[in-house]
Amino acid sequence: MSGEIPSATSVSVEIVALDASFRDWERLLELVLSAFASMQGVIDPPSSALRLTPESLAAKAAKERVFAVFESGQPVACIFCDLRGKALYVGK
Repeated sequence: MSGEIPSATSVSVEIVALDASFRDWERLLELVLSAFASMQGVIDPPSSALRLTPESLAAKAAKERVFAVFESGQPVACIFCDLRGKALYVGK
């Protein structure tokens, strides 16, 4: 039948503000690197995401606000935010 809305599947999604208690920076780094993988060899200079490490993400998080979306316990999105004057800088 045309115009019919497919049934939705229930998914457990959680948005979390990450802080110093978060310990799985390796998994978050994998997410960031996978998001920028299609840019490898395409942009010059290469994405700064390639210079990130679990330790640098943790250090970045100590200075900025970090939010992550988890679906069934796995990170599927993240955002790093930094207040710069009256502007909000959004980065990886």
